[in-house]
Amino acid sequence: MTATGWSNGIYDFNNDGQKDLFAACSEINDNTEMFSTRRSKQPNRVLANLGNLRFLDVSASAGKDFQQLGAHRGAAFGDFDRDGRVDAVVSRIGERAELFRNTAPARNHWLALQLRGRRSNHDGIGALIHVVTASGGEQWNRVTTATGYGGSSDRTVFFGIGKEATAKSIEILWPSGVRQKLDNVNVDRYLKIDEP
Repeated sequence: MTATGWSNGIYDFNNDGQKDLFAACSEINDNTEMFSTRRSKQPNRVLANLGNLRFLDVSASAGKDFQQLGAHRGAAFGDFDRDGRVDAVVSRIGERAELFRNTAPARNHWLALQLRGRRSNHDGIGALIHVVTASGGEQWNRVTTATGYGGSSDRTVFFGIGKEATAKSIEILWPSGVRQKLDNVNVDRYLKIDEP
């Protein structure tokens, strides 16, 4: 099926340590059916990261609510129920927004970082975070609320840690230029970090 994506998110929805893809979908015109075989209202899409630059469309297995057609536009992401899995909320033209609670069955480990700047801006927006797991796996992310068209997401930075129970190190490059490092951090929690 051909789809038109508006807002997208790159998050590790199953916490396996690899970032997956989400797209809020609908056609640009609300009368596309008059001149095309495409549908104006479309379901959203989620693609699971299989590694080695390969993704699998798992939208069909994301639950019946996820299959609803809509004039989807903006999307925002955060852990709305604080269970360590990133959820999504999507706006729709002429209808109520949809909240998609992540119920991924995999019980992988995770870590959610909430930064607070002192010399940098209060929310730590722009800070670059590098996480290294006990087995040497590396992930990078940046503190931001910008996630595509028409949405602003939680500034909390989420990392899927897979089967590992600790992060060997967390290194933060704050917008002020200050570097900060934490070692042997327990996971499956929200961790508040103040800029030194």
